[in-house]
Amino acid sequence: MFVSFRKWREEDAEALAFYANDADVSRYMRDSFSYPYTKESAVDFIRIRREYEGRDCFFAVEYDGEAIGGANVGFRTDVNCRTAGIGYWLGKRYWGRGIGSQIVKMLCAEAFSRPEILRVDAEIVRENEGSRRVLEKNGFRLEGILRKNICKRGEILDSCVYSLLREEYESMKGRKNSETGVGV
Repeated sequence: MFVSFRKWREEDAEALAFYANDADVSRYMRDSFSYPYTKESAVDFIRIRREYEGRDCFFAVEYDGEAIGGANVGFRTDVNCRTAGIGYWLGKRYWGRGIGSQIVKMLCAEAFSRPEILRVDAEIVRENEGSRRVLEKNGFRLEGILRKNICKRGEILDSCVYSLLREEYESMKGRKNSETGVGV
C-alpha cells in the first residue's frame, strides 16, 4: 500500500472529520486535536494549514485519492536549530498495514533534505506501542522516558523521546537494513 504527502485541500474536510473523530485516534494526540472532531474542526484545521507560510511542513497523508491522516515536520529554532521534530496520525482502519513506517520514512527524507538538520526526533505517549514500533523500525532510538510529562483526558502519562541522527539515516540509505527492516 503506497501513500503520498500533499497539501491539505478544502475538499479533505469530510474525510478528515471522519478519520479524526475516533477516540482511539485522538487518544495519544495533543489536546489541539480535539475529540469529538467535527467537520467544523476539520474546516478550521485545513484553512489554518493552507494559510500557513512558515518553516514547518504540514501534510495530508493520501491513499487512493483520499486524505487518511496527517503528518508534519517541525524545524526547531534557537539552540535546537539543527533538530526537526516529526508527528503523524492515521485513520484507524489503516493501522497495522505498514503505512506508519512509510510516513516516518518520508518525514525523515523531508527533514534530512535540509543540510543543516542533524537530528530528527519524536515525542510520544509511552503507552502508544504502535508508534513506538514504527519509530524503532525506522532506526529511531529511545533516548529517554519523561515521567509524568503528559496530562491527557485527566490521566497523567509518561512520554518517550526517540531520535534518529543524520549519520544513522545516511547509513540506511539505499539498502534494506536487517536491524530496522527499512530501506531508505
